[in-house]
Amino acid sequence: MNHHILIVDDDPKILSLTGTILKSNGYEVTSARAPEEAIALFKASPDKFSLILLDWKLRAALDGDVVMQVIHHMFPSNKIPVIFVTAHTSISSKYLMRLGAFDTLSKPFTAEKLLDAVERVFGKKPEENPHKYSAPFESPRELKKQELARKIMNAITASKSLKEASQRLNCSRMTLYRWLEKTGLHSFVIEKEP
Repeated sequence: MNHHILIVDDDPKILSLTGTILKSNGYEVTSARAPEEAIALFKASPDKFSLILLDWKLRAALDGDVVMQVIHHMFPSNKIPVIFVTAHTSISSKYLMRLGAFDTLSKPFTAEKLLDAVERVFGKKPEENPHKYSAPFESPRELKKQELARKIMNAITASKSLKEASQRLNCSRMTLYRWLEKTGLHSFVIEKEP
């Protein structure tokens, strides 16, 4: 599937650079310099775009956060991911994530960081695991148990049953029950199937 990305930024240099990087990596790109233009493009073809790269602070009547809210209001069933590109990430990141942004990207950014963020949206790269960057206070054994617990919960939340979760984990249901016991998740995951 070819992904089409809408880039919204009031800086023509950033629009050009971002578009060049994405096009050279196989993405289709449409650019907009004003919020009204972006909303009109999206309104004309809401299913055309797979992602919006949106500048937070636009030199216009509407900032990027309002543009995202307008798009989500106009098309509530369209769950298009938004990555905000901003020079103010330390101020805005939590706020924008709470509004529903997929991610924030700091200006100036490298081609590598841009592609990393875009590829995570499309599942070409796994989500970042912040646990691997935190200082380990537990023993290697405890860290392994925590990693297993995360893996189990990811499989369970993506499944409709423990049987399906065990298939996702490539193990038998008995093995999954043992892992639930080992990690301490058994008291939280009460669904038992015959």
